[in-house]
Amino acid sequence: MELSEIEDLPKKLLREEASRAFRLQALRAINATEKAKKAYEDGMARVAEAGQAIQAHANLAKDTQAAEWQVKVYQAKFSEMSAALESAQLTAKEALEAKEAVQVAFEELE
Repeated sequence: MELSEIEDLPKKLLREEASRAFRLQALRAINATEKAKKAYEDGMARVAEAGQAIQAHANLAKDTQAAEWQVKVYQAKFSEMSAALESAQLTAKEALEAKEAVQVAFEELE
């Protein structure tokens, strides 16, 4: 080995060491970027899930409100039907009493 080659040896080793250090830093930067990307994607997935949960809750609240309105409508109809039934029963009772009165009147005529 010649003297010039020996003098260039530290420079070459230094360049190789610097190159290795650069590759190592680049690899670390790439790994950190990939981790950050994964964390971002996980966060976005969680945000999407939360959005879906909020929408489901809103739909459930809307459905509950509609069901409560239906219950009120059916309660009003039930009240109307109960009143109509009570009126029909009273009318039937009055008709029965009138029938009995007519029968008594016929019996008295005979």
